[in-house]
Parts: sequence; structure tokens; C-alpha cells
Amino acid sequence: MLQGERQYVVPLYQRRYSWERKHLRKLWDDLIGVIDAGDGASHFLGSVVLAPSPANTPAGVQVWLVVDGQQRLTTLSILLCAIRDHVRATDGRLAAKIDDLYLVNRYANGLERYTLLPTQADRASWQALVEGSPDAGGEDPIGEAYQYFCRELASAADSENPHEIARIEQAIASQLSIVEIAAHPGDNVHRIFESLNHTGQPLTQADLLRNYVFMCLPTRAEFVYEQQWRPLQGLLTNDQLETLIWLDLVMRGDDRATQAAAYHAQQQRLAAFGEAEIESWIIELHHKARLFRTILNPDSEPDDALRRGLDRLDRWGAQVVHPVALRILLARDAGELDGAAAARAMRAVESYLVRRMIAGIGSTGSNRVLMTLVKELGDAVPTAEEITKILSGNRKRFPTDQHIREAVLANNFYWSGRGPQRAYILRCLEEDLRHGEQVDFDRAKLTIEHVLPQSPTEEWWAMLADEVDGNDSPQDLHQAVVHTLGNLSLTAYNGKLGNDGFSTKQQILRDSGLAMNREIAKAARWGGQEIRARGKSLAERIVKIWPGPDDSVGTLPPEPRWRLMIEVLASIPSGRWTTYGDVAEVIGCAPVAVGARLASVPAPNAHRVLKSTGQISPDFRWPDPARTEDPRTILEKEGIRFDAVGRAAARQRITAAELARRTDLDVDVPEVVDPEHPLPALLEGSLTGKPGGPTEPAPQAHLDEVRRSNSAEGKAGDLVCYWIMSPGPTHTGRNQIRDFIERGEWRMDPNPRFESKVADMLSGERIAVRTRRTTVDDVPFDRRDERVSVMDFELTGTITENPGNGCSVRVDWDPEPPAPRRYYLYTSQDTVWALVRGKTPVWDDLIDFAFEGKTQQNIDFLRNHPYWRDRFGDR
Repeated sequence: MLQGERQYVVPLYQRRYSWERKHLRKLWDDLIGVIDAGDGASHFLGSVVLAPSPANTPAGVQVWLVVDGQQRLTTLSILLCAIRDHVRATDGRLAAKIDDLYLVNRYANGLERYTLLPTQADRASWQALVEGSPDAGGEDPIGEAYQYFCRELASAADSENPHEIARIEQAIASQLSIVEIAAHPGDNVHRIFESLNHTGQPLTQADLLRNYVFMCLPTRAEFVYEQQWRPLQGLLTNDQLETLIWLDLVMRGDDRATQAAAYHAQQQRLAAFGEAEIESWIIELHHKARLFRTILNPDSEPDDALRRGLDRLDRWGAQVVHPVALRILLARDAGELDGAAAARAMRAVESYLVRRMIAGIGSTGSNRVLMTLVKELGDAVPTAEEITKILSGNRKRFPTDQHIREAVLANNFYWSGRGPQRAYILRCLEEDLRHGEQVDFDRAKLTIEHVLPQSPTEEWWAMLADEVDGNDSPQDLHQAVVHTLGNLSLTAYNGKLGNDGFSTKQQILRDSGLAMNREIAKAARWGGQEIRARGKSLAERIVKIWPGPDDSVGTLPPEPRWRLMIEVLASIPSGRWTTYGDVAEVIGCAPVAVGARLASVPAPNAHRVLKSTGQISPDFRWPDPARTEDPRTILEKEGIRFDAVGRAAARQRITAAELARRTDLDVDVPEVVDPEHPLPALLEGSLTGKPGGPTEPAPQAHLDEVRRSNSAEGKAGDLVCYWIMSPGPTHTGRNQIRDFIERGEWRMDPNPRFESKVADMLSGERIAVRTRRTTVDDVPFDRRDERVSVMDFELTGTITENPGNGCSVRVDWDPEPPAPRRYYLYTSQDTVWALVRGKTPVWDDLIDFAFEGKTQQNIDFLRNHPYWRDRFGDR
């Protein structure tokens, strides 16, 4: 459809391009699925309704208005653009082919040059992509879609089962089907659009198969329906029945079967069957339905060992285990396995999944391996030994014990897999430590706790500083260990534990009902040494709980997480930059290793990775010796702003957490406070209690968005922030208030977590410096033997200048008060905390107290807020 000298124009009355990540992922999955299914497979994308442009003439490019289908058409064009750019350096012929066939009309001029011309709001972004401009692929919807496909292409080209990029282009051209409906000049194209988008309920795969099957049973239909099909339907929902139809194909060795094409595959298989054979198949399907229901509802399994095995796989939450689980249950029902042997077979599958997640190996490869496992088993009994032998085979990448020991110490466990899977591993470690003693984890409502906090206080930084030498900083050590498994635990008191020092946490952990927390509480301190020692201990328990590969079969070692690094780098949009440390934090390695890799191996957007100061590393090298461009020149063309000493603008930096989100890692928010009673969401502040644990004080992305919105509307002064800051360097704890006053400034050490916030501070905004601690003395209410968090405000002033370095601002300080002014309960330990008036009553009260001279805070309101009410509220 895109080929030929034509142009497709999205009319002005159409909405902008609006596909989100979920839509892009669905298209990509469908595309890869049709490639895996072979050359004869196809996938129907829907229809496109076109109308000839009234401005058409017999000569020149023929223009068609896109009445319906512009989202699909635009997405395919963006994907083709991403393919072109991915292969440009290695396959110039394919890149030129994509340009000439799909993206441009080579011999046309002006806007007629573009095969697709989106609506005006999207036009500039699209033209930048087609022309390969330096600022192409920004953060608008078209740019986000481009970055998504760039990341997927990078992953596909470097995955365990790489798809040749040219094959992807061929699949778009020959295996994705679109119905083109071209209206005549007098046709009512909107009536056609309404007819195509009717609201009738479409038939499901199960509906289609049922109708076909019973048409093939002219004499036995009623009996078979009443005796087999109707009870079968009663066991499963319609979606589950569709899954069962697909599982039946997989059980028969069709490892390329897809749920979307299950009806057609079953229809082809059953076409040669007579009535008796079809009836026999339905009886067999009914039997599988009963077993599949057991997989979905493990509590219905009477055998204790097998029920626990099924429950463990169910808690892991991956549907890809369903084929092998059904194969194991079929073997048990056939008398080939007893309950204990079937449970061991389930554990072998679980071990493969758990070990790969801990080792940082993506799930895409494991999905494919488990899909083919049933076929590879053939007629063999699916014992734990046989399953382990197959999973230990070439290219299966089953991590060994040594790989697990290394990964536990180095990898970012907190962003691996999905949240429930991380919690499941910690839960299993706790159960193993308790030697069979049961805990009702479902009722306990446990969450993952960082013992060393994600946002350390001065006390924590001082502890880390004692461990580092001249080659590393406390920030480097923190970044290396904070998200590793050795620093993580389960607790029901996440908000209560918060960011306070280890001695405070010890008291709570010592009284915990979980054995793992009581173990942590025995430590005298909690720094890098203790985290790594615990990691080593946990690794030994992991290799015992989840057995590894069969040593008799050769096992390829899992590669380091360089494939994930490629995906991370491909996700960085034009006009943004990140640091070596941020990339290292996401992929689980040292920043030095990231720099060495980028200097030796081609990687997308490598020039967008800078030092933590925002400067280009003096050691930066293009992997291609022939490439001599100045990376700063390229970055400036992309929109990055540099200051006089070569530091990129802090507000344009992408943090590790944002990189992880862009790469579809399951990123938890920093320390949860009180999910039952959150404050209003807009620029939500932090609550602390016994003792405090702040959430992210003012999400920078949200703050920037509001700033830009106000500026665009001519209201730049409408959003005024009030800034509450720490009093000194985070790693020494030295109070710098005297220096602040003498120098007329506020300053912090370089800290990537807060640099973008500092860069966003504006002249004329108010700033306050506070210290924060917990206390049991001089509290103006009944604390009931609870510790109370307090902030002492030492200094206030007005910002006069922001040099843009992300570390300091010039300040006209107010006269120093004779004594600090104390504020109770609602506190934050973060170095930088932004407040906005009118967003919450709590913020307004704090602003009035800290900046406007209010003598008393509204302590009764805070005491009776849902977060503190149980401890300090009126009885």
C-alpha cells in the first residue's frame, strides 16, 4: 500500500498520532509472531479508508486523504523509519530501498516528497524522522514510538534468537495485511467509516471453533455437546477456553502456534477427521480442560506436594509455563509420575525461570525455550531430570551456580523481572530460613524494603564514606549495592522504616516476625561490606532452593547485560542525556565497564552518555576510528545546552529510574509511605512518621511539565515553588550554614538524584535550610512512647541567581533567627524538596510556617491525619 508514487495525507480534522506503548507492543508482538510462524503466515491489521483529494490532477503525485486507519499507517511508517536508521551503517542498500519504496517520492518536490503526511501538529516531528535530522526522535508521540521501535530492533538484532532485520522489513511488506477501501469522489466516506467500526461483539476463536466442530458432527452433535462440550465450557471462561485450544496445539508439537491463529490451525488439523475422530478429540479436550483448571486453581489439587508445586508456578505469574505444566499433569494422570515426582518436575521449570531472572537474562528467550520444551520432550516422561537436561542444552542459557553467585552481588535485583516475582523470591528465601514454619504472606501485605535507603541521609553517607578509597566515592558505592539482593528484605513497615539511620531500623527489624529481618538486625552497621556478605549467603541458599543445569550437558554462560544496555541506550530520545552511572545502575555493572564497552563496541546513542557532572568524558571514543565528529557538536544540534565549563543542562538528564521505565523494566517507586492514605497526587510531598520515610518529594518530570505548560500559556510566574534544602554535603555531614551566609549561596555536592531539581530553581523563589532528625524530647503532644520526626529550620532566603550547574544557587539570606524553628511530623530527609502553595493543606501549613513567619504549625491537623492518627491522634 505504501509503495508507488502516492501520498497519504491525514486531514486536519483527524486527531494527532496517539498510539501508546501498549499499542506499539501489540503491533511488534504480532509482527514477530507472524515471522516466527513462517513465510506462509499472515496477520490482518484492519482496514484503511481513503478518499481522493479534490486537488488531484492527472499529472503529479496522486494524493489520498486518510479517513480511517491513520494510526496504523503512521505507526508502520515510523517502524520502517526505525528499520532504515538501524541498518543505515551496515546495509545501505536496504536503507535506500525503504526510503524509495515506503517513505519518500524521490522525484517529487516540497511536501509531495513525503509518502505519508500526518496532520499539521505531527508534521514537523515526522519530517525530522524521514530526513534524519539530529533532533529527530524526541519526546512527542511520534518520537516516543520511534524510540520504542529502535529499542526493539536493537534487542532483536542482539537477542538469543535474533531476527534478521531485513526479514522484519519483508514481513511488513508481505505478511501484514491491510484492506484498502478507496472511495469514489461522490461516496460518503464517513458512512463507510461508521459501518466498519460498528459496535457488534465479534466472534472469538473459541466461538469459531465450536461452530466448525459441530458442523462436522451431523449425527452426534447434540449428544457430544451435552456430554462433553457443555461441561467443558462450564470449567473455563471464554478466554481460558481460547488458551486451552492453543495449548492443545502446543501439546501436539506445534511450538509455533499462536493464540490469535489457533482456530485456523485447529481447523486445518481437524479437516481430515471423521465424526468418530472429532468426538474422540473433544473427549480428550475435556480431559485437558479439567487439568488446565487445576493449573489455574492449584488449591483444587488434592496431592499436597503437587499442589505446592502448582501454587509456586502460579505465584510466579507467567503463562508460558502452562504448556509444560499441562504436559506434567497429563503424565501424572497416565501413571507415569506420582505427585512428588510431578512436583519436582515443576520445580525444575521454576528453577530455570528464577535463575534467569536473577542472572538478568530477559524473558523473551525463556518464553521461546519453554514453548519448544513440550516438543523436545516428545514421548519421554517429563521428569525433573529430563526437563533439566533439555533446559541445560545449547543456547538455553540456564545459569550455573557460579553465575548466580556473581549476579546476586552485582545485578540490580530491584528492577529485574516484575514486582510480584521479586517479592516471590524473597518470600521463598524467608520460607527456607524458617525451615517449614508457615507465614501468611497474603495477609501480611509485605513490601520490599531497602535497608540501605535509596535516598540516604547524611548519617548513611558518612557510613559509606568510611568504606571507600580515593578511587571511589560514597555515591559510587551506594549505586553499586543499593538495589542488589543483599540490601533488600520484606516488611510490613516500609513507611515506618523509611530513610532513618541503621540504629533506628535495627530496633524495628529486631522485633520483626520475619527471620531474614532479625538476621539483618544482628549486624553492627549496614554498608557495602555487610550487603555483599548477606548477598553471598543468599546466593548459597538460592542455588539450593532452585537447582541449576545438568552438569553433563554443555551450558553456554549467560552474557553480561550488554543486550539490555543496547535497549537502554536506544531508548534515550534526542535532546536528552544520561550518565555512565545511570546506565550501570540499570544493567547491573560498574560505570567504568559501561565506558569501556561503549569505546569498543558500536551502540546506539553512545554520545548521549556523559559523566555524572554532565561533561563529555575525555576518554570518549567512537568505536569506528573513521568517525571524527565532536560529540558536543552533535549533542548541541540535538538540543542539549552546555554551560561555560562544558556541563550539559541538568534538567535534560534522564535518571536511571526513567531509563528503566523507558526500557519497560518494572520499576517500583522509592520507599512507599502509606498507600492507604496518600496525599493528593499533584507534586505529592513526603510523609514521615515513626521514624519518617519520604517518597519522591516533587517529581521533576511533573514540575518541568507544569513549568513548560505555564510558559507556553504566557503564565511563567504562576507556578512558584518553595524549596526546603539540606544544610551540607551528603557524604561528610558537615553543616555549612555559616559558609552559606558568608558566600551568599546554597550548595550541595554533585548528586545526580537532585541536580535536575536544583537546575529548575528560579530567581525570586524562596528557599529554607533545615536539619532533620527523630526525637523523644520536648514534643508538644502525647507521643505515646513513639519516636517523632522533626525539622529544625535554620535559615531562609530568596534565590537571586541560578548558574545552571545543578549544584548551587545564589541566595539573599534573611537575618539568621536566634534559634532554629521546629516543625513536627511532616518532614523530608531529601537534599532538595519542592513545595507549591495551594496543592495540599499540609503543604500550605508548612509553607506558612517555614517562609511566612507563622509561629505555630497546625499540629492537631497532622496528628489526626490518617497517616499519624493511630499513633498520635485523638483517642
